[in-house]
Amino acid sequence: MIKSKVSIFTLYIKTKRSCMNSKNGLQFESSLYLQQHAGNPVHWQPWHASAFADAQSQNKLVLISIGYAACHWCHVMEHESFTNPEIAQVMNTHFICIKVDREEYPDVDQVYMQAVQLMTGRGGWPLNILALPDGRPLYGGTYFTPQQWLEALQAVSNFYHNKSNTCMQYADELESGMAQMVQFTKTITTNWKDTLNAAFEKMQGSFDAVDGGFNRSPKFPMPGLYLFLMEYGNHSQIEKAKQHALLTLRKMALGGINDQLSGGFARYATDTKWKVPHFEKMLYDNAQLISAYCLAYKNNPDALFEKTITETIAFLNGYMLSEGGYGAAIDADSEGVEGKYYTWTQDELQHILGLDFNLFAAYYQVNEGGYWEHNHYILCCKQTLKKAALELNLSYNEFETRINNLRKRVLEARAKRIAPAFDDKKITAWNALTITAFVDAHFTIGNFDYLQSALQTAEFICDKLWIENNLYHTFKNNKATINGCLDDYTFTAQAFIKLYQATGNSQWLLKAHRLIETTLHQFASQNALCYYNHKNANLFNRPLQINDDVIASGNSILAQCLFQLGQYFGNNGWLDAATQMVQEVVSEIEKYPAGYAYWLQLIQWMQAPYYQICFAGPDAVKLHQAFFKLYNFSYLPILVTKPETHPWSLNKFQNDNVIYICKHGQCFAPLSTIQEALSFLQNNNSL
Repeated sequence: MIKSKVSIFTLYIKTKRSCMNSKNGLQFESSLYLQQHAGNPVHWQPWHASAFADAQSQNKLVLISIGYAACHWCHVMEHESFTNPEIAQVMNTHFICIKVDREEYPDVDQVYMQAVQLMTGRGGWPLNILALPDGRPLYGGTYFTPQQWLEALQAVSNFYHNKSNTCMQYADELESGMAQMVQFTKTITTNWKDTLNAAFEKMQGSFDAVDGGFNRSPKFPMPGLYLFLMEYGNHSQIEKAKQHALLTLRKMALGGINDQLSGGFARYATDTKWKVPHFEKMLYDNAQLISAYCLAYKNNPDALFEKTITETIAFLNGYMLSEGGYGAAIDADSEGVEGKYYTWTQDELQHILGLDFNLFAAYYQVNEGGYWEHNHYILCCKQTLKKAALELNLSYNEFETRINNLRKRVLEARAKRIAPAFDDKKITAWNALTITAFVDAHFTIGNFDYLQSALQTAEFICDKLWIENNLYHTFKNNKATINGCLDDYTFTAQAFIKLYQATGNSQWLLKAHRLIETTLHQFASQNALCYYNHKNANLFNRPLQINDDVIASGNSILAQCLFQLGQYFGNNGWLDAATQMVQEVVSEIEKYPAGYAYWLQLIQWMQAPYYQICFAGPDAVKLHQAFFKLYNFSYLPILVTKPETHPWSLNKFQNDNVIYICKHGQCFAPLSTIQEALSFLQNNNSL
């Protein structure tokens, strides 16, 4: 496998040199992915209305190729096909060619991914679509070999010019099919307990009881699902739900999918044991996983969970922080080879470590356990440091110190290698997830630096990306570009709610409210749900996304924000809207519950005794943080640190610190201590 990739890279370099002096329409784009294609002999244009105007004036089909900078197979197809002068000539002659960074235009990616999934039954990247001059798709797929690509180009071009009426009819039918994909059967129900129980029963049949996750490969981290399983397990007292989430998170932390040297999780594992990663690292994975590990540590204060939280945050701050925000991704490839930066031969490690090699190799599985291919090994762990120390008859502190010193030496050696490319564009939604992660880590571990990082990132969004009530999607080279999508608005509102809950600063709650008001105006659809892209977006189809995949959907987080802000501001209309949104999608949840984890989390809030718990007084913030560590159930924290007239303050400020437990806006008598509050909740069936 490595040998073939080296040959691909060599071919790429030779071909690249032959066209180094040619520049297409991507040379002035800020996207790293587009810059990677700026020297192709293909006459690429960026996503813009002018490209479609050219297609219509020249009566040419449009070729839309979508990928992202950290995508391995995107690089392979570029090296094989897009740097090939003969293939480029066919593309240039018969098509207007548009290159799209899916992370810059996730709405474009969603629309064409839906089309390809309808046509082929599967999707992925690179995503390649051949479309009519108006943008409506005719044909598409993911990776093509050079021969397959040439055949597809020639066949579709001939078909269009010889049977244009048939093409139009096919495009109409495909567009109609895409419209039907976002039509849902609304279900009026309030029996949320049955919905939750049925969802868990359906998904647990696919659990991998040995290595966690689902019983298949590849395995993708699903942070939202782990959050739901832990919450559901606590509320329902179905312990196996929580234990499966904890098992999965332990196995991932020890596996090769987690960079054992520097921290940071890869996008997915290609095997069932979380050993062999697809080496690219995404901001959204790592941010969401921090939140999942925080809840895991709260439920089970395992040193492995704490270590994973701190190391993942150190990875983000050490490798992904740029221009005041966090970049999008780190590539899987370096020097044209997937995983070259991260894998080792035994000889390399022996040269670095000398006599200490055996200890390092035993712990990090530089043996048959960590063997990958071509004498290369992926560092992964069979067990925790504590268990390994016992097995080796060493004290835990001694073993931890020795392993950390060895790890540092190997990391220093790795730093001398040619590193994978870092895509430093800042995506608003993903930075918002990072804010949420830092707040969760601050609550869980009590590190004030994490809260400061969250506040700094929030200020970055407010200063650089939120301009005249418009939230932008990306920031790079000191410039905000592209109208924000639904998740940019809702994830940021969610993050601001979290900041209020951590600081008691009501300005964050007001900012969240303002964002959701704008969201409901800019993204409203014909039902209770919202479109994914801005109402001014220029696409033949407006995507409406509801499923929570690896990352939450904008609609599920919108519903959560409406549920919480509706209570904070006493807005019954927003509370009703949250319920209506759930009712729109509950029939889809029943079909595939694992793909709707954040919806299920909201249903859990709606079903459980979801108390408003008000911490009032000069030390309200500290009181809340102490309470949080002891109470394992969902609730809406209200912090009143000074006299305020806002609806959420409930006029509860007092000079002494007190706790009010409230439900449906009605509060019981104030309590003086956390233990009194916990006893009250236990006696009122919250536990």
